[in-house]
Amino acid sequence: MSPVDAVMNSDLISKAGWLDVDKHTLQHKKYKNIFGIGDICGIPMGKTGGSARHHGPVITQNIIDVLENKTPSSSFDGYTVCPIKTQYGKIIMAEFNYEGPAPTLPLAFEKPRWIWWAFDLYMLKPMYQYLMLPGRF
Repeated sequence: MSPVDAVMNSDLISKAGWLDVDKHTLQHKKYKNIFGIGDICGIPMGKTGGSARHHGPVITQNIIDVLENKTPSSSFDGYTVCPIKTQYGKIIMAEFNYEGPAPTLPLAFEKPRWIWWAFDLYMLKPMYQYLMLPGRF
């Protein structure tokens, strides 16, 4: 996994090979008019669609701030989510941020559940396809 060639062959990447952005503002460290979203970002947390969903509002506000000659005011907390399939029919929905566990629902996050299996199987693709990609979520 790596950024596209156009980014890889530029001076936009960090020594680690990812877009060199601030982990909170998602603004490029050298070029202040560039922001990163999704798995191209060289930030410490996972590269997931769940992360990108949380990047969107942060970079939207920060781009507006930069266009208005202000300092970026929105901060990404490092949220990421990783469904871990522990057995057939059960998943642990591991949600965390820069501080540690960050479950969306008040459930014991370390417990494998059939509901997360059903969510992953039946809901995740439609959510990406009909809500996240068109910008409704």
